[in-house]
Amino acid sequence: MGDGRAAVVVGGGIGGLAASASLLRHGWEVTILERAPRFGEIGAGLAVTANGMAALDAIGSGDAVRAAGHRLASLTYRNGRGRRLAALPVTPATTAVGIHRRRLHDALLAAVAGAHLVAGAEVVGVDPGDAGGARAGVRWRDAVGELRREADLVVGADGLRSAVRSVLWPGSGPSYSGATCWRAVVDDTAGTLPVDDGFTTFWGAGADAGVLSTGRDGVYWYLYLLHPPGATFDDELGTARRAVDGWAPELTELVAATDPSNLVRHDVFHVAPPLPSYVRGRVALAGDAAHALVPTMGQGANTALEDGVTLGPLLRGADLAAGLRAYDTARRPRTQRIARRSLQVQRMGADLVGRWPRAVRDALLRLTPPGPMARAGARDITWTPP
Repeated sequence: MGDGRAAVVVGGGIGGLAASASLLRHGWEVTILERAPRFGEIGAGLAVTANGMAALDAIGSGDAVRAAGHRLASLTYRNGRGRRLAALPVTPATTAVGIHRRRLHDALLAAVAGAHLVAGAEVVGVDPGDAGGARAGVRWRDAVGELRREADLVVGADGLRSAVRSVLWPGSGPSYSGATCWRAVVDDTAGTLPVDDGFTTFWGAGADAGVLSTGRDGVYWYLYLLHPPGATFDDELGTARRAVDGWAPELTELVAATDPSNLVRHDVFHVAPPLPSYVRGRVALAGDAAHALVPTMGQGANTALEDGVTLGPLLRGADLAAGLRAYDTARRPRTQRIARRSLQVQRMGADLVGRWPRAVRDALLRLTPPGPMARAGARDITWTPP
């Protein structure tokens, strides 16, 4: 059941490593191609929500992530000046772990010890093959030259600007969300930073922000700001500080304490319009390559984990075509629904610039009982691996 079958996974990020770990556990031989010169994660923090933790448990990485991160005890919404709008407790069913992306990546790398890792590999061609016939093929360039490998399965997990997607789904390039995003983790060895045990979201005018503890690595913050694409700033940290001037001290003090070398920023794109399928021939897309989301619900990494750990169980049988159809059926409706919901949250958050629309939103949040809000949120992060 899968013994001896070869998979090439394009992309050594969160989704690609989760897919590789899942395939290895179900008997596949796995080669992972990573464009960067080494395997590693560039980024800041994130919250691994209940669905992501369920995925990690399915590949044996859950305990390592819990140990490396920080359990988040609540979810609080505030306006930009810090007034509380809503507070939702995190239950065992909706648990979340704050963690540095590097720690999550390290846990996933440990789970793919049996794979062949190839860094510095730029994919330049993909032949999808036929799920019921000819094998797939992948061509890539590295420091030596151009190489080609045939495979029974190719997983395109190579991110927002996926080479695999661009070859097999031409014209499916990403669309700009209207916002740029700064992210950083601030050292809190002294324990003096203004952070609690939960995840706090701040909604201001034309921007939203968030703060959470990652445990031993410090406090993670992000700022999501409406802005034209392609901007450059001489002083990235200074620009972020000015953008939150007058906001809640819990946020402004973190931004002020940030080491500029730990700050990252990127314009936010998403895959739109949605793809008609996540599979073609012997190729399956996963993570951002399939459904890059705006980050307003924090589900990019979590749905990538879901995608990855779904592949192994569904492709363990001899009928690859049926398994790939089952993967598309299992993943596409759910992830595209979450993508739509993430855009809706942006419209409620950063997109609300006017004073009165924000006042109405804030009043509705304050008047809504926490129970219905918590149940609505739980629907998006309730997921069981196959």
